[in-house]
Amino acid sequence: MGDNLLNLTENLKSVFFQVQDYEDRKEAVPEDLIEIINQLVDRQADKVDAVVSFYRRCDSEIDWLKGEIEKIKIQVKRYERIQERLEYISGAALLAEGTKSIEGKINKIASRKTEFVEILDQSMIPNEYLRIKTTIEPDKERIKADLKKGLDVPGCVLKVKESVNFR
Repeated sequence: MGDNLLNLTENLKSVFFQVQDYEDRKEAVPEDLIEIINQLVDRQADKVDAVVSFYRRCDSEIDWLKGEIEKIKIQVKRYERIQERLEYISGAALLAEGTKSIEGKINKIASRKTEFVEILDQSMIPNEYLRIKTTIEPDKERIKADLKKGLDVPGCVLKVKESVNFR
């Protein structure tokens, strides 16, 4: 028998059933059974405290990791700006040399022309040059409200979920 919260709860339930059997037979409940209940209740309380403590630790870790994500995003932006600066400096070096490429011992820096479209004012673009994207998704709030009113919404059911709260 492992000492996890579920096993402790099941063991406690089993011992309470034994106590109930004694009481149903109008017999005295043995002291060792009462002592077992006290021990199980104590162990269960310790386990609950440990579970909630661990849950809170997970919350702290999540918050810390979210902060690290933000720091990493800042670092990524820095490196992107460094790359942009290197491209600018390299382009200036190519212009100063009056050439399309500069050779290193292993690598090469070269310039090339690329074409791209810059949108100056999207409202002026004719419809034949526009793509329309449509997103269809259920309005869950409205569906929930109607289902709670007793209305039938085909393809939907209102479910109740039991959630666990850590305090």
